[in-house]
Order: sequence, then C-alpha cells, then structure tokens
Amino acid sequence: KPNIAHVEIKIVRDNAARLLMLVGGSADLVQNATRLDLVDEVRDRPRVKIESGPSVFLTYLLLNNTDPILKDKRVRQAIALAIDRPQIIAAKFGGRAQLASGLLPKTHWAYAKDLKSWDHDAARAKQLLDEAGYQDPDGDGPRPRFSLTYKTSSDAFRISVARVIAAQLATVGIDIEVRPFEFATFFADVKKGNYQLGSMQTAEITEPDFYFTYFHSSWIPDAKNPDGDNRWRYINPELDRATEAGRSELDRAKRIEIYDRAQRIVAEDVPIIPLFHEDNVVLLNQDVDGYAITPNARLIGIASARKRKR
Repeated sequence: KPNIAHVEIKIVRDNAARLLMLVGGSADLVQNATRLDLVDEVRDRPRVKIESGPSVFLTYLLLNNTDPILKDKRVRQAIALAIDRPQIIAAKFGGRAQLASGLLPKTHWAYAKDLKSWDHDAARAKQLLDEAGYQDPDGDGPRPRFSLTYKTSSDAFRISVARVIAAQLATVGIDIEVRPFEFATFFADVKKGNYQLGSMQTAEITEPDFYFTYFHSSWIPDAKNPDGDNRWRYINPELDRATEAGRSELDRAKRIEIYDRAQRIVAEDVPIIPLFHEDNVVLLNQDVDGYAITPNARLIGIASARKRKR
C-alpha cells in the first residue's frame, strides 16, 4: 500500500507564487524550483522545512573555442583562475553547491582525482593574459585588456550569477557585457556558435561516455548533426582517440584508466569551465516526512514520503 493515496502535481510558472503556496499550505513540496538566493528567506516560516542533497548536474561556463580571443588556451585558463567559485557558492547559493573539476561529480565511479585545479588566483590570471599578448593598457586604470559578450537565459537568478562572474573577470582586466535572452533564443545561438561566453547546466551525468558527446570533434553542431553537444567547438585528436576507446571498452578497470586520461586532457585545455554541482534543494511542508532526494532529482522520492494528518 502506498504511503500517500493521492499525488497532485501543479505547474506554477511564477517563482513567488510557488513560495506563497508552500508557505500558505496549499502546496507540500517544491524541488529545484526556488531561487537559491531566496531559499533561506522561508527557513523560519512555521509550515516550511528545507532539505538538500548532492546532484549529478553540472553548472558550467561555455567558451567558444573558435573565437579569436578564446581559442588561446592561456586566455581560457586565465578566465578560470579569475572566477572565485567559492565566493559565488557562498553568496548566491547559500553554500548549497559543490565545486566541480569536470563533468563527473566526486561520487562517480570514473571520477579522476587530483585533476588540474583552477582555483581563484587573480595574479596568475593576469600573468597568463600578459603571456597571451593581452597586456593591461593602463595598469589599475579603467581600460580593459579586451571585451567579451556573455549570453545567458533571462532567468533573474542566472542573470545575477552572470553579473557576479562579470565583476570578477573585470578585476583582471576583462570587460564583460552580460546579455540575457529568452532561453530558446539563447540556446539557438549557442548551437550555431553565435556567442563568446555563456552559462548552462548539463543533464544528469551518469556515464563517462558524456566526455565523447561533449568533447569529441564529431559532435560539433553542423548541418548533419545540428544538436551536437560539443557546442564549444573543441577539437583535440588525443581526446578524440581516448573517448573512442572508452566507448568500445567493456572492462571497468580499463575504462577508468581511459577516462582518467580524458578528464586530465579536458582539465588542462579548459574548453569549458566547470563551475559547480548545484545541490538538489527541496522545500517541504513540515508535515511531510520520508521524501528521498535523489542525485538526478527524479520525483521517485515521493514513493517513500508520507504526510502526517493534523
């Protein structure tokens, strides 16, 4: 016998309305549908409790590897070094995210340890930009080394995160113009390569073979494969060979070795910048117990939930 006899799922598009329904008691559970910078505002409400757990989704910064500026690996590395990810997690996510080093979370069986780390280091970022030929034209003055356009969705929270990243890049002399778009327009531009920087979140990462679909040169979107996932247009023959070998190998120990190498290639070349794995965050009615948060955020957790009657 199920713990709950009846489940009703409501589609509520407005973020504020979802919160009001939960606080008012006309909703019992909201998962990953509340701006993370607003979650703690309802912590002390008598009807609401907050639970969270790790996820297999990656939030990342897209870099167009064919762009005249971004095709230089040193520039991509400098951008990675200029971003203070722990500061973003603390300020915008209330600590509810885990630093990422690649597509795979640390809990994955193929996760490679001790990958090249691009922890915040503004001095090193400036040095790399100098080496790439983009010297600061006026020292601590207002003139930038160069300018880039950062496209993102029109979601208010994602825009706010993009602006924090833009401010951090400004400290090393990179001027960023943040341009929000309705998601369909933004995504169409990304697939066409009509962007310089952008930010997105992956689907659930369950298999290391995602390194093939995300980074193999045959998966660059074109007329034959318009939905290819290598939207950053990254080309590396060594990575191509590694990911091809990975999808034809059945022995798990050998696959771990293959994908260890693939992860190290990508971590060094920085075709994208892994930012963080955002936690799955659930707001619940205080009367709801037993809801199981899964890493892939499936609602199967309802199967174990029960609601106390008052």
